[in-house]
Amino acid sequence: MLNRWAVVLVLDAAKLYRQVMESNQPGASYQAGAEEGIAPRDIARTLGKGLHLPAKSIRADEAAAYVA
Repeated sequence: MLNRWAVVLVLDAAKLYRQVMESNQPGASYQAGAEEGIAPRDIARTLGKGLHLPAKSIRADEAAAYVA
């Protein structure tokens, strides 16, 4: 199982919710994201680069050492 975060623009999601509510079709399903998602590792790397901070991948059992 891959750890991914779904990606959708807030305005697009709002428009979809409005259309869903207005369509009044019980049981229907809808898809708002057009991609498979983004790995949290990629998000952390991008944030680190933008903030000029180092970012590295760690195991879950190592995370406690980084929490203040």
